[in-house]
Amino acid sequence: VSDSSLFLVVGTGIIDQDGEDVSSRGRILLFELNRSSTDADDTVEAEVKYVYDKEISIGPVTSLSNLTCEGKSRLVVGAGAEVTIEQWGNNKLLQVGFFHANMHVQDIVLFKNFFLLSDAYDSLHFLVWRESDKSLTLLAKDYEPTCVYASGI
Repeated sequence: VSDSSLFLVVGTGIIDQDGEDVSSRGRILLFELNRSSTDADDTVEAEVKYVYDKEISIGPVTSLSNLTCEGKSRLVVGAGAEVTIEQWGNNKLLQVGFFHANMHVQDIVLFKNFFLLSDAYDSLHFLVWRESDKSLTLLAKDYEPTCVYASGI
């Protein structure tokens, strides 16, 4: 798999048969997309090939985004109270950054290297990704619990 490959990423949530007695967890599935076109009738065909999966033990995957910064594309994963930045290399996802939020990350909206995290009960967090030291830093947050069902930048 080359660095310029196109991926389809799927996040899952798994609840054990024992229900709430065991905490939920998730998984990230990576599929490589290969497109080819036929000249005869101008149709485009896509081949989807399973490449990799990664277990997430901190909760179900609730949000997936693509972060492109300084020519590098990375996967942003929201699961439980964690936001992780994953980088593809050596045929696996390697965590290169993280942020622990005091809320269940429901959605992540990206604008350049700024992140807006939302939760249905604990409002918003505003973060920035710094490539120089690969860190997510909290810039602002709402200290009053407010129901947030949709957010955007």
